[in-house]
Amino acid sequence: MKYNMKEGLCGLYLFKNKQGEIIYIGKADDIHKRLKQHKHLEAEQYQEVDSIEYAVVANRADRDIL
Repeated sequence: MKYNMKEGLCGLYLFKNKQGEIIYIGKADDIHKRLKQHKHLEAEQYQEVDSIEYAVVANRADRDIL
C-alpha cells in the first residue's frame, strides 16, 4: 500500500479493512515514519489493511486529546 504524506506530521492514523471497519488506531509524533515501521513489524496484520486515514494535529498535547 502506498501513501503520500510529508514526514514530521504529528497525529493519529486509522487502518481500515475492505469492509471499512477500523482494525487499528495509532498515534505518532511522525505518522510517516510510524507507518513505515508497521510495514516491517506487523506484516500479517498490515496485509488486512485496505485504506489508511489520518488526522494531523499541531502538537503532542492535541494528539493525546484525540
